[in-house]
Amino acid sequence: MQFAHSLITTTEDPVAAAMDIRQSTCGVVAALTWLSWDWIICIGDETQLIWQRSNGWFRWLYVFIRYVPWLGAIATFSWLWIVQQRKTAETCNTMALVEAILVGCVIVGEEVVLLVRVHILYDRRPAILRPLLVLFAACVIATMIGMYFTAVQVGYNDLCLITTKSNAMLGVWLIPVFFETVLFAMTMWKFWQSRREGLKRPILDALVWNGTWAYAITFVNLMVTALAMTQFLQVHSAIVYFWTLCMMSFVGSHVLLDMRRLGSQATLPWWNQSIFADILPEDIELPEDVFSIEF
Repeated sequence: MQFAHSLITTTEDPVAAAMDIRQSTCGVVAALTWLSWDWIICIGDETQLIWQRSNGWFRWLYVFIRYVPWLGAIATFSWLWIVQQRKTAETCNTMALVEAILVGCVIVGEEVVLLVRVHILYDRRPAILRPLLVLFAACVIATMIGMYFTAVQVGYNDLCLITTKSNAMLGVWLIPVFFETVLFAMTMWKFWQSRREGLKRPILDALVWNGTWAYAITFVNLMVTALAMTQFLQVHSAIVYFWTLCMMSFVGSHVLLDMRRLGSQATLPWWNQSIFADILPEDIELPEDVFSIEF
């Protein structure tokens, strides 16, 4: 796949080029170090809640969200800054394609987790799921179109750092925000409806809290990324991109760990067997100590 319209400009000031390389490298290494440290301190929970449980789609979704961004970011960074010392237009185009595929897959994986949550909260009703799947597919297609126009419109310097912006890039980051906002609004509506009816459903409260912090971090992360890569710090796009990738991996993996941890605290068979079991989550009363869990 060739993006022939991508422009390459030469950095004439060697001092400025050295500073750009140093700042970008430090920012990327900091992001990868932070995500690696998060993996180290969570390895105990991961072993207990993921690897020692039954094999299934939940485990492999976790593996994808936790490890693909991490390993993909390390591989991309190593190839771009260590292997490819001399950057060409083909190098930058290849980098843009790989990064687009990587971040697109991670966003889709994270949204699948939130979509499953809403599907459960609304009693697995097909009338709710079908329009959400249509909206999900439309958002994915729109994001892919935005990625294509971004790739052919942006320009790079000879360090493969973005030097000219593309308004299409706003769509790449804001479309996922829109879809996740819809899911979050549906979650909050379910929570408000439960409170209005005077019902006590601790499992619903726990899921709402879990989804609220995840949505807040994702919203801020994608909004900052959209602004930084279109309005402000284009030259440091590598820093923004890798931090965004690491943050999405952090959010997605911790949401899945929290869901498994919640089920383990309550010893609920519907978590151990299938997330689509016959028992409705909101009909299950969790013990009081669930609320003492620090997410």
